[in-house]
Amino acid sequence: MLKIEQANIVLYRGLATLHRQEIETSFLSKLGDPFLELLYRSMIESDGTICLAALDQGELAGFVCGCENTAHFYKEFLRRHFFSAFIRAVPAVFRRGTVKGVYESLRYAGSLSAHPAELVSIVVRDDWRGSGLAAGLLKELAIEFERRGVTDFKVVAGSNLATANAFYRKMGLSAIGTIEVHAGVVSHVYEAHVPDLIKPGQNPTIKKSDMRESK
Repeated sequence: MLKIEQANIVLYRGLATLHRQEIETSFLSKLGDPFLELLYRSMIESDGTICLAALDQGELAGFVCGCENTAHFYKEFLRRHFFSAFIRAVPAVFRRGTVKGVYESLRYAGSLSAHPAELVSIVVRDDWRGSGLAAGLLKELAIEFERRGVTDFKVVAGSNLATANAFYRKMGLSAIGTIEVHAGVVSHVYEAHVPDLIKPGQNPTIKKSDMRESK
């Protein structure tokens, strides 16, 4: 039976691995599993973040993470873990453009949208795609945001992620423009109004599908 619940600390490696496997083209994936593990462990531990995991008989089927204030989270992450993060990212640091990419990722937070809260990542395992799980995770994130007094949040999705962009439009998020988080790479920015995502009738049916969707 599928359950969506707060991610506990023992899941941080699973979140990192699933992120790398299912969003392998993302900049963060290029920094490697040790860096992603530190990032997700920090997100699970932080008071200003939300990490929800979907567990299928104890196995990780997907997850969603959001921040009440993304800029504040990254500042705190660097303050606490700068040297640890650098050491974990060393293999990638010497690849051309990596240092610049890290700076760009940290700098963008808060750009374009006036809302500090953000959906940072939503990932569904390949064999759960098309099941409604992503919609269920998005709604559960919205419910938790509402509990914390957040009424609106933003999402940034690379223009090359066709499935992700189609999902956000299908869920009723408003496209407000584009930005270049990394030079020459266009991303779409969406805004979500929390009450719209949790209004009555917005209860997606989640059913595992045997259909596998290519990334």
